[in-house]
Amino acid sequence: MQMKIRIKKNIMIILIVVFVIYSIITTVLLFSVNSIEFPETEINIRIKEITTEEAIIYTTITISNTNIFDMFIRDMKIITSTVNGSEVNSFSIKGGRICSNTDKTFISNNSISFDGKNPDLLKTQMSAEAGFNIFGFDRVLPLSMNVISSLEDIVEDFKLPIVNIGTNFKGIDNNEIRFDVEIQINNINSFELYLKNSKIIFENEEGENLGKIILDDSNIKAESSKIVGAEGNLMLQALNYQKLFVKFNAEVGLLMAGIDQSREINTQVEISVPNIEELIPSDKKISSALRSDSKITIKGFISDVTFEVNNPTKINFVAQEILIEYYRIDNNEKTLLANTSINGGNISPEGKTFFKGNFLIPFSKVQWYKFIPDWYFIQIWAKMSLPGVNQSMWIGVSSYIDVHMLT
Repeated sequence: MQMKIRIKKNIMIILIVVFVIYSIITTVLLFSVNSIEFPETEINIRIKEITTEEAIIYTTITISNTNIFDMFIRDMKIITSTVNGSEVNSFSIKGGRICSNTDKTFISNNSISFDGKNPDLLKTQMSAEAGFNIFGFDRVLPLSMNVISSLEDIVEDFKLPIVNIGTNFKGIDNNEIRFDVEIQINNINSFELYLKNSKIIFENEEGENLGKIILDDSNIKAESSKIVGAEGNLMLQALNYQKLFVKFNAEVGLLMAGIDQSREINTQVEISVPNIEELIPSDKKISSALRSDSKITIKGFISDVTFEVNNPTKINFVAQEILIEYYRIDNNEKTLLANTSINGGNISPEGKTFFKGNFLIPFSKVQWYKFIPDWYFIQIWAKMSLPGVNQSMWIGVSSYIDVHMLT
């Protein structure tokens, strides 16, 4: 009987101890759970590399465990989408244990492509489970964070290409100046660019349009250069100005990580205005000849002069002024006997044009004490230009006449 009573007392003591221990554990658990601090989480998203097809995203997630218990992270997932909900990328990061009062950083590199969606903003959502094991009991907390980022950081990496412009004036045809233009475009980006609505414009210092070329659309591969050549015609009136400017205007677009955006590019260079002589083909030089026939009249000696201009080019020139001078030379000294001018006119292309005139040497100019000079010298000059052009050039011919052969 006493044995039974003793057993019952022991059982009661055990139950009381178990109850006390359970109460203590429950109290500790409740206190511990209530004292658990939510982990501090920091997300850093950075572009490491950009190509035409994709961008490499460098993601770091730092989680701080400020609790007295170790923490474990599991089922960590990152989803990147547009603000409209279109998913552009998702990936998982392996979790792990975070000791109490320590930090741990999780790192991941992933590619992302927008497939031409052109979003202005991106939403990055991180979700995971943060768990604690307290005396064999798991306490799991949902961990979630959203980050809104702008694509301006990506687009800011877009550098406009470097443009060099070269010109070459080739000549004149059909009353227009023919020229070549070479545009060298250097793409220093790690992604492909495209050019559209490209044009080359010639302007004077007042901004007046003197000629324009529309270029074909083209692409420029990443970190490469491309030369775009074109031929065009320029108004003859361009020769009237002191300065000429060549402008290259285009819409430059980027194909970067599937994003299609564009910017305007405007480049201008100043070029020298060519001289008329530079526009004449080197193998087709303009030449001239002079014929004169003299006779005696009651007023003096009259010479009929024919000035012949041979123009083998296709350029229509204008002789604005034709001057004739006639000298006698004695002891290497020239004495002007007569000078005059004759009417100019058009100089036909690919042919010969003749200008005729005459001049009078009055008897008063004749040195009777030395009637026959050492030489006679005649020269004729023509000021040539182009229709509507202020620039001009001179061509001429001169000749010494030995009158001793006639004595």
